[in-house]
This record gives sequence, C-alpha cells and structure tokens, in this order.
Amino acid sequence: MNTAITTTLISVLGAGLFGMFFLLFRNLFMLFRNLSNTLTAGFAAVEARFGRLEDKVDGLVGEVHALEIKFTEKFTAELRRLEIKFTGELRAHDARLARIEAKLEPDPPAEAA
Repeated sequence: MNTAITTTLISVLGAGLFGMFFLLFRNLFMLFRNLSNTLTAGFAAVEARFGRLEDKVDGLVGEVHALEIKFTEKFTAELRRLEIKFTGELRAHDARLARIEAKLEPDPPAEAA
C-alpha cells in the first residue's frame, strides 16, 4: 500500500481514538459531577432532618424539665403537709402523755430525770 494512504489511515484512526477517549473522560467527569451533586443534596437533606430532630429533642428536654419542676413542687408541698400533720400528732401525743404522767406521779423519782 501506498505510504500516504497508510499514514492517512493511521492519523484518522488515531484522531478517532483520541476523540473517543476525550468523550469517555468527559462523560465520566459528568457522571462524577452528578454523583457529587446528588451526594451533596442527600447530605443537605440528612443534615436538615437532623436539625429538625435536634429541635424536637430540645423541645422534649424542655418539657421534661418543666415536668420535673412541677413534680418537685408538688411532692415538696405534699411532704410539707405531711410534716405539719405528723408534727401536730406528735404534739397532741406529747400533751396527752404529760397529762397522764401528771395524774400518775406527782413527784417523779430523781433517777427518771
């Protein structure tokens, strides 16, 4: 074959090969860019959901804290009421015992003191 024809065929095939590589790498670059954009959008959506979840958890923490304060106040008031009632009962028994002791023994022995 003629060298000019051979050189022309090699040049055309080489240029076509380079063109195919160029298109392949361009498509591959576009696929990676699309994958990157998809992942970025997915991460943004996940971050937004975590933000909403964090807000809900903060709200629940506030509600739990409010309930804790409410129960603490309620139980403190109940304990004070029971303490007052118990102290009153003890004073009534003390007065009763003092009357009984006064009737039984006018002068208690020295060793009782």
